[in-house]
Formats: sequence, structure tokens, C-alpha cells
Amino acid sequence: MSARDATRSILSLLDSLQKLSPRLEGRKDDFQFLQALVESNEFHSLIKVHHEGATVKTGKNGRVLISRVLHGGAADKSGLLHAGDIIHEINGTGVRGFSVDQVAELMVDLRGTVVFKITPAISDLRPKRRTQAPTYMRTYFSYDPQQDNQTPCPEAGLKFDYGEILHIVNQDDPNWWQAVQYSNKNNTQAGIIPSKFMKEKLLCLEEMNQQTPPKKKGRNKKSMYSPSDTGGAGERMVTYERVVKIEPQLGKPRPIMLVAPRGGPFDMETLRARIVQSNPQRFGSPVKHTSRPPKPREEERGQYEFVSRQRMERDIRNNHYVEHGYFSGHYYGTSIRSIRSIIDSGRTCILVLIPSAIKLVRTGELKPFVAYCRAPTIEEMKENWVPSGHIKESHIHDVVRQARHLEDTYGRYFDHNIHFHDVESARDEVIALVDRLAQEQQWVPASWQENTAP
Repeated sequence: MSARDATRSILSLLDSLQKLSPRLEGRKDDFQFLQALVESNEFHSLIKVHHEGATVKTGKNGRVLISRVLHGGAADKSGLLHAGDIIHEINGTGVRGFSVDQVAELMVDLRGTVVFKITPAISDLRPKRRTQAPTYMRTYFSYDPQQDNQTPCPEAGLKFDYGEILHIVNQDDPNWWQAVQYSNKNNTQAGIIPSKFMKEKLLCLEEMNQQTPPKKKGRNKKSMYSPSDTGGAGERMVTYERVVKIEPQLGKPRPIMLVAPRGGPFDMETLRARIVQSNPQRFGSPVKHTSRPPKPREEERGQYEFVSRQRMERDIRNNHYVEHGYFSGHYYGTSIRSIRSIIDSGRTCILVLIPSAIKLVRTGELKPFVAYCRAPTIEEMKENWVPSGHIKESHIHDVVRQARHLEDTYGRYFDHNIHFHDVESARDEVIALVDRLAQEQQWVPASWQENTAP
């Protein structure tokens, strides 16, 4: 429909409204709005809309434009405001030449419906809203827009904590996404968050600024992305991980991997044994492989699976082991096949591996659930563990350092924290955790489904 045809339609509507004037008492503002729309001779539109959920920016020649319309907000639901629209007036006040702050001051006291005089953006130049499958992200940093001097609009920002699940509803801006918190069902209006690209760029700049300048000039500088820099900059650059929800798989429970600091009462082998002993038909642990010859009657006990040195070296080269070591001239290791056999038997596999094995186990094939046994506070250790002889007071700070290293290096892989006090209470918590996993949906990396899709 052309502008002229639209005008004729509105005039006809006005004529009909005048005939119904007795019924228009209390709606004079709407009637006057339509009159103003017809009387406007410029190629502009008068939009009557709730303005909440739109942000503005300044452009060339003093223009004020809609920079973004927040998904789920009043402006978005109206469908009348779009990114790129030029604003000429707000409730009759001209805004050409206004700064963003001046526009904000003008609108701060406005409530409810506001009349905008705009020139709509050319539809071909508007950002295309792409139809895509829902995208969910797990966050690996905390964010407060009020503390971010880079955000385009702190008031429109979304505050979130480490480990939250966000529904990403708009990624049109490569630097600033729009998201809602998955757990907050009451708030459907999106907020602005830094995109993965933006956050990782800022972290990279921070990392470079924190680099200590070399004492001597030289050409052989160590790269911040050196493969030997385990748990360094590369780990700290992780900001978001795309996740999906999966249903519990009947007869194929997820393995539970236990991680804890070394020493003291953190006896993970005993914890694993107690869990398995509580119900051997429900829980199991993989048999370790070794290349050493068996001792008398050792094969009967089934403590190890004995294989040749040549076969074990070949399987290690082919990444068939999630962990392996070399001791007294022989190899020892835990194979993927032995873990798989427990899963296929319908039992929950209880794993105690070196922490660095998390990256090898955490695949779509095995789908482990990582439970971290968190140390109590220093005061609790002194009060409960030292008198009972579980730990010497001089070793407490060693435990704290180990715990901090584990959390800094592998914390993003932890699915659940067990506040560890003793083996018995930890056993009960793990069993309760397995019960819950058998009934509830769980968030897992989206790559697990992508890599295992037929």
C-alpha cells in the first residue's frame, strides 16, 4: 500500500470514528493521534508505543536513531520500532542534535505510551532477524553491566553469575548479544551481554597488559599460547559454552568422575570402593590395565587386566587410554573400553582419575558427570580434621593451594560440588546425586550431540 492509499484509509477511518463520537469519550488521545498522523505531510511516521526495551544512538548530522530493540520488551512486542529508525520527535520534542544522555534525560520521566515521530529505516538496510534454533550458553565468568565501561547501555545490560545458563535470543550485533536468564521465567525481556568475541578480545587485552616485560630484549619470547602453558591463558579465555538439555538414558547411566585435592582425608579410592560396595549391581569401577606380569593368583582376583607391553604401547598411541603411567618398568592405565563396559552393563561407572584426564574423558561418547570434592574452610579443617588426626595443621595450607589450583585449572568442567567432610557423607551424597541424574534432564555441551549424531 502506498503512503497516499494509507492516508485515504485513515481519513475513511476518521470519518467513521466521528460518526461514533458518543462512544469515544475518554479516547480523545487516540483520536488526536490519528488526526496528527493524517495531518503530517512529511515522509515520517507517528508511532504510539510503549518505549521500554529500546536503546538509541547518535548518527550523522545530529540524527538520533534506534540502535537496538530488546527481544521480548514492550517495544519489540509492538513491532513498531526497529533498529535503524531515525527519531525526529519524542512526545512533540525535537531531538535532532541531542546526545544519548540528553535523550535519556528526556525519556526518564516518561511512563506508559510515548509518541515517536520517526523515519522508518529502509527495510533492506535493517538487520535481518535470522530464524535459528534456540541457543543456550553456560557462562564461565560473572558479569555486572554497571561495572562495565564498554557496554553501550548499562541500564539495558543483563547481570549474571558464573555457571548460569543463558538463552541467547539475538546475535545480530557481533559485539553485544541479547540474552535472558533461563532460570528466570518471570522476565522475558532480554538484556545486553558481551558476545563471545567481545569478551575474549577484552580478556586477551587484559592478559597482554599483565604480561611482565622481558628484562632483556630478545627474539625468543614465550608465547602466551604455548602448548607447555597448561591451564594458562587458553583456559582463562573460555567465556561461554553452548549447551543442550538431554534426557536420562534408560539403562545407560552417566559415569561419575570424582575429583579432589590430594592427601589428608581426601581418600578417593576408599570413597569409590564404598560406593561400589553399597550396591555392586548398580555401581562399578573399571579394571585397570597393566603390562607387568601377574603375580600368583592375581588374575583370579580381577584387580588388573594383564596385556602385553606391545599392545599397551599401541593402544596408548591410539588414544585408547584416558590415563596411563609408567612405574618400575611397566605401564598402568585406565582404558576407554573398560569404562564403556561398565556403562553398557547398565551400572554407574565410578571414576577416580588424575585431574588432567578430565579433558580426555569429557566426550560425547562417555558423557561423564564430574563431581568435585571441595575442601572445608581452614577453620573447619582446624576444628574437625586436626584433632581427629586426619591432617596435620602444617599441611592445611597445602590442601588449600591444591584446591585453588584444581578450581582455577579445571573448575569449568565441574558439574557438582560436594562439600567434603568425610568419606561416609560423601558416599551418601554421590548416591543421591546418581538418583537425581536418573530422573532429571541435564545440561551438557552441545558438541556432545553434534559429535555423536548419526
